[in-house]
Amino acid sequence: MTAGGPGSRIRSRLEAPDPRAAATLLSLILFGLSACLAGCQLDSRGSVSARPVTALAATGSRRASSEPTSPMVIPRGTPVAIRLLQAIGSRTVEQQEFFDGELADAVVVDGRTLIPAGGRVRGRVLAAKKSQSPGDPASLSLGLDSIEVAEGEWIYVKTTSLSARRGSHKGHSLIPPAAGAAGAHPSEHADILFPVRSRLVFLMREDQAIDR
Repeated sequence: MTAGGPGSRIRSRLEAPDPRAAATLLSLILFGLSACLAGCQLDSRGSVSARPVTALAATGSRRASSEPTSPMVIPRGTPVAIRLLQAIGSRTVEQQEFFDGELADAVVVDGRTLIPAGGRVRGRVLAAKKSQSPGDPASLSLGLDSIEVAEGEWIYVKTTSLSARRGSHKGHSLIPPAAGAAGAHPSEHADILFPVRSRLVFLMREDQAIDR
């Protein structure tokens, strides 16, 4: 077979491919390499960029948990009902003497219980005057001093006072411990007596925050 025969032309085509095909193949190879490199860089960048987002979320969470919550507030005028754990009489107590009680009702504000019933309270005798004669009426005035909002945690409060004079009470409401009882009972010497378990109701005189 001669050098210029058909076999020579076939070998020439096989040994020397079409330049356009070679260019297309080279383009595909370069495109594949570019896509691979871009994918690697995207993964690397994705992992790097994901860390700041996660860190930001964690930082936001820490900030949210570390930010102090708004304190609960017992508004002015809120009733605070207590039951005495001891008898208090104008003949037996002195001015500025403390007395103990417990919350007869939970302190509830806007449907939310701020202090549950049964919490301890401490009050103070604001004034006490014995009756010296039938014409010398006794008087007794009480106020709340502090309330236990949680075990071992107390808050000081300012409330209205509850005053009684010869068995008739003035100030805020006094609910007797039993039906038909007079509440603040005059003794045989016309002194004032609040029996054990008497229910007394005071009003908050100013807003009081509870930090928890």
